Amino acid sequence: LLQAKYNRYVELSERFEALNETTKKLVSEREELITKAEARLQRAAKNRKLHLQNIVRKAHDEEAKAKEIAFINLLEAQNKRHDYLTTAHEIEGRLQTIQEERRLKLEERACKAFSVIERQSRIRNNWQTKLERMQEKRRKAEERITREKEEKAKERSELAQEKARDREQRISALNSAKQAEKEELQKKIQQKQEDTARRHEENMEQIRQKAIELSVPRNQEDSAVPAIVRVCTLCKVSLPSEVQELAHLRGRAHMDAVRKAENLSSNTAVIESFGLKYVCDLTMDKIDFKIQVDKNRFKLLKKHCNKLMQRLIDGGMEYENLEKESSFSSPVPCDPDLKAKIHKNIKELDRLVSLFEKKKGTPTIATNMDRLMTEIRRNSVQKKSIKDVVISLGVVNVALRVVKCSASDLPDKLKTSACNLLVGVLYDSQPNSMYCLRGTAVCTLVECCAERLNILIPEGSRWVAGSAASPSEQIPYDPVLEALLELLFSIMNLVPDPFNGIGREGLLDRSTLFGVKNRTLDIIGYLVTSSVIDRFAIYCSAVRGPIEDQPGVADLLKMILDLLVVIVYALQFCWPGNGSNGKRDTDTTQLLAALESSELAGAVSMSYTLLLHQGAPTRPRMTPGIAETDIHTIPPPPGERTASIVRSTLLLINAVARVDHQALQNVLGSEAVSLQFRHIASQLLWQVVPHRSDPIARKLLNELLIAIAYFTVGNRHNQVTIQSGQTPTVLQQLCTLPHEFFNEISGIKVLFPTLISATYGCPENIEILVQNHIDLKALDAFMQSNHAAESDILKKLKITSLSKITDRIYSVDNRENEEPPKLNGNVECPTHMTNGHATDIKC
Repeated sequence: LLQAKYNRYVELSERFEALNETTKKLVSEREELITKAEARLQRAAKNRKLHLQNIVRKAHDEEAKAKEIAFINLLEAQNKRHDYLTTAHEIEGRLQTIQEERRLKLEERACKAFSVIERQSRIRNNWQTKLERMQEKRRKAEERITREKEEKAKERSELAQEKARDREQRISALNSAKQAEKEELQKKIQQKQEDTARRHEENMEQIRQKAIELSVPRNQEDSAVPAIVRVCTLCKVSLPSEVQELAHLRGRAHMDAVRKAENLSSNTAVIESFGLKYVCDLTMDKIDFKIQVDKNRFKLLKKHCNKLMQRLIDGGMEYENLEKESSFSSPVPCDPDLKAKIHKNIKELDRLVSLFEKKKGTPTIATNMDRLMTEIRRNSVQKKSIKDVVISLGVVNVALRVVKCSASDLPDKLKTSACNLLVGVLYDSQPNSMYCLRGTAVCTLVECCAERLNILIPEGSRWVAGSAASPSEQIPYDPVLEALLELLFSIMNLVPDPFNGIGREGLLDRSTLFGVKNRTLDIIGYLVTSSVIDRFAIYCSAVRGPIEDQPGVADLLKMILDLLVVIVYALQFCWPGNGSNGKRDTDTTQLLAALESSELAGAVSMSYTLLLHQGAPTRPRMTPGIAETDIHTIPPPPGERTASIVRSTLLLINAVARVDHQALQNVLGSEAVSLQFRHIASQLLWQVVPHRSDPIARKLLNELLIAIAYFTVGNRHNQVTIQSGQTPTVLQQLCTLPHEFFNEISGIKVLFPTLISATYGCPENIEILVQNHIDLKALDAFMQSNHAAESDILKKLKITSLSKITDRIYSVDNRENEEPPKLNGNVECPTHMTNGHATDIKC
């Protein structure tokens, strides 16, 4: 217990000592803190005292600064007053100095003026003396030049007389040599003619026998018959080609004439054998009967042609006088500098043209004229305001003077450049086009076209049948005629097109067209009566082979066809109502009659020659000896120039059809032309369809389908034509067109009217559609759609109800007589079978 107490006591003692030590430590720390706080307070008091001292010192400094500022301001005021007084004294002195200098300058100027007057008087006297010396020198030089010219003229006359004697001697020697050569050549020609006549008689006998054998079967493919131009004395028609001769021999008109002449029965073979004896060779003393009628028609229309030209000239002069007065009253604002520059170039061009008209032209002058026309065209197209006033500067008259200039040394390039200048001036300018159409410019233009055509196609070639060039000959080409036709195309393009056949825009306001219509009819009438259309036909008929290597001829042919298309549409627009109901009887211009008599200016025959010439790709026949790969080989497309000309031909066909489809069917329905058109359609469908992705080929194909529709619409004979010939026929090729023509709306709007017009009223063609898996319900549904109401082709059928057609179609197809679905807008049509595959049609 004591030990425990002891231990506790010891423990408490230790704890007490530790507590004392801790207390001492805290006390010492507190004292240190108090010491530090006192030190901080002392420093703060010291700093406060220093701060107050600084404030007091700064207050004294501010008072010193205010005193200094007041002193400075006083000094500045005194300095300014001193400066102002000094400046005033300086200005007063400067004014006195300036007045003195001005007085001195006036005195110097007066002295200079006096010296200038004296110098001018001296110079004038010197110049008068020098001028008198120059005049005297010039007079002596002129006398010397005149004397030298007289001497040179005398020498030239002597040399000319000597050269004339030498030339006469050489000509006499050459004439004697040519006469000897001519006599020898005549002997050779006589011998060759005798040999040719003998071989000709032998060949003719073989050809007649072969023609009899080939003409009996009616459904076989057309073969080659006599290769020379012949004439049928019974029917009084010429047969200038093999196709026309074979078609005439197999034609119903010829067979009926033979039956009546020989009193034969209806045996086809006997009639054809007898019909050959009326076909004989065409000699120079046998004139084609149709052409003889045309010749009489031209004689009767010659007087009418002169009246039309006089009417055009009178109306043009009256219009130009009115335009001149209106231009003075209301001038068009434009750039004066550019206008002055163009006017200067036109005056210079007029002066250079006068030199050529006076037979004083040189190659250098021709080069300058070309440069001036290029500069005028470039400046006139910079701004539309300049283009609208360039006519008033006389550019049309000057350019037409270049075209009319008959100087032999004037290059054709300048005439072409003048036409291109006017084409550029007329482009997208209604006032300029109106001025040329209603002024005297169009009179000069059509006269130049007729004159160039007379040069290109001589007068004698008009009455000779078969005067076209042979395949080995080059067709003549005239670049000036092409430029003139392009200019006439630009002028006639101003007249609005009611059908938009070649994508033209009507630039003319309808309210101003009343005066244009009568003038357009006179222009078309002059082109017809002046034989321009007939000469177009002669030139197109001259094509007897490919023209891919003749770009100039191809461009000229295309321009001729495009101009005919524009003229046809312009004629239709000038008729009252712009309808297409066949107004040939009201056609005072006789354009449709001229196109019908010339078989559309020979365009169909030309296209037939271009596509099916010797060496052109031909469609393989579907015979057992031909391999399947050969039949389905992709053919090459037509040449670029050939395709362009053929498309223009189809545009012309469609233009005439929209105006008067009966006239078109009369032309294409003749014996020879119908065969040619069938071959053209078959060849294009074979060559163009595989390349339809090309935009040009697709446009050509669309125009072909439209032409086939117009060819067959409401004509049973033409409907039979497209399902005859070599298989696959044209109708079968239409049925096997690619699926996009049956699925896409762009193809449906073109193909379906063609199929309907080719089969309406012809059960045989309907049966062919069924055999080729064409869904007739789709055609019937298309007839009920809005697209059928917009089709000009289907309007000519004048179908008000499809119930009878539907019953006939479904009876041929061996289907039930059910109500066809009606289409209102874009709804689904029945399924169509193309080559055994079902496709959905969207109408």
